[in-house]
Amino acid sequence: MNVATALQDQAELREEEEALVDTARAFVPRLREASAEIDRLARIPDDIADEFHKVGIYKMTIPRAYGGLETSISTWRRVVTEIGRGDAGAAWSVTLNTCCNWMASGFYPRAVTDRIFGQPGSVTAGVFSPRGVKARRVEGGIHVEKAIWFFNSGVPQANWDLLGVPLLKGSDKATDAGQMEGAGVALIPTSDLTLLNDW
Repeated sequence: MNVATALQDQAELREEEEALVDTARAFVPRLREASAEIDRLARIPDDIADEFHKVGIYKMTIPRAYGGLETSISTWRRVVTEIGRGDAGAAWSVTLNTCCNWMASGFYPRAVTDRIFGQPGSVTAGVFSPRGVKARRVEGGIHVEKAIWFFNSGVPQANWDLLGVPLLKGSDKATDAGQMEGAGVALIPTSDLTLLNDW
């Protein structure tokens, strides 16, 4: 690749990212109009979330190798800020989804990220503070038998959830008894979870 081609590619990326900021800005009036509904639902309404998907907002922090936009942190911040001008709760939700996408795409082995982001439209959510977890270690990971976590903003838009689980010393179980040796993060399809509307 020569210098001219590299500069042209950078210019195209900047234009693409500016267009995404403009798109987020265009949502402001709609989000303001939907503010009461967002408060009532305690989540982004499905029609707005679907449009966020279509325009690529949830793909901002997903690598290009998986069809994501892999935007700069500056663009990500500007997009979330524009959404927040429309509705702070919607911005919070998008922030958590896109941060969890970034974490999941960067912290897990390739076989895991292929499984998550190999599915078009994948979005993750996460909460790392459980209220109670009954789980056990198994070969290659952790088996969560039963658990409940605190508020998990953005989970209605997600198909994978990053959920914190405690790990215990001297035991093959991660339960609420015993000496904790650390924390793990279970990656669970949201289809395997029951979502409680307890906000």
